[in-house]
Amino acid sequence: MGGSFFALIVGFSWYSWLIGFFAIRSGWNNPFTGKLIVVADIVLTYQAMIFGMFTILGILGLIPAVTKALATGREVMDVIERVPEIRNSEAEKLVTKIEINDGIKFNNVAFRYPTAPASAKNVFDDATFTIKAGTSTAIVGPSGSGKSTIVQMLNRFYDPLAGTIRYGATDLKEIDLTTLRESIGWVGQEPVLVVGTIRENLQYGNKDASAGDVDRALRQANATFIEQLEKGLDTYVGSGTVLNLSGGQKQRIAIARALLKRPQILVLDEATSALDPKSEAEVQNAIMNIQHEQRGHLTIIMIAHRLTTVKNCDRICLLEHGRVSASGAFEELTQQSDTFREMARDV
Repeated sequence: MGGSFFALIVGFSWYSWLIGFFAIRSGWNNPFTGKLIVVADIVLTYQAMIFGMFTILGILGLIPAVTKALATGREVMDVIERVPEIRNSEAEKLVTKIEINDGIKFNNVAFRYPTAPASAKNVFDDATFTIKAGTSTAIVGPSGSGKSTIVQMLNRFYDPLAGTIRYGATDLKEIDLTTLRESIGWVGQEPVLVVGTIRENLQYGNKDASAGDVDRALRQANATFIEQLEKGLDTYVGSGTVLNLSGGQKQRIAIARALLKRPQILVLDEATSALDPKSEAEVQNAIMNIQHEQRGHLTIIMIAHRLTTVKNCDRICLLEHGRVSASGAFEELTQQSDTFREMARDV
């Protein structure tokens, strides 16, 4: 490629000077000045053509990047312009304040993912259970039993095929979606911290949070390690080249961010499953702090595969075969369910 380009430039140069020499010998006039063409005219013309050629070649090199940018932009716009199937009804007056004093109730819920084949089994069949308000409830079960699906349905990312989900006395479909999702704080398996300061990451939960709110959330989330950092809340995080936080430290920042949102419901979706034992213990202490300080005020829902994190929950619901097969405190379930007893063997 380099040799061909060099040959092209050399050939073009020789050809240009040959034409220029012929123009001078033949006594051609410069069409812009009306005077005879001289060597200076040839040099200027040659330079202009070389600069133009390099400009065109530079633009051609950008074509793959431009094409890729256009394709990516089209995908982004498709997401932005997509109209979700589940959205607020314009015909009904929606509830803009959630009251869950009576708990969150799943009544005879049946569900299968829209993309699943018609022959696939339902994730839920006649699932009925209640999550009591102001308490901590754990949802446990074998892999594929639908634990995380419950979280998606609580946010109304999907509607049940049959049955109802109620927040207190209100049907989930009657609640304004913005109100619903702003009332839920969520912490997933992999905490996401953007490049910026810890303070900026926390403000994604609540940009109007006061210094007292931040201190309270950090204390409840067992994230006081931030005070030991040289720049404290102004420490840059979000990239391994900036500050290498442990998984447990990132998770505790994520929990504090969720608490700053002042949610009515805090969902911990496999929040410790990707952590080492030391980090898991640190996050578990944070969860216990929240359970103690927010009892009666915050409804905590924990999705867990490992039972070490849910042992102190007020209530545990065991999912099996599309429904809740047993529920109760940890010790009660070890007596009621063979499946739970097997899961709890190493706890």
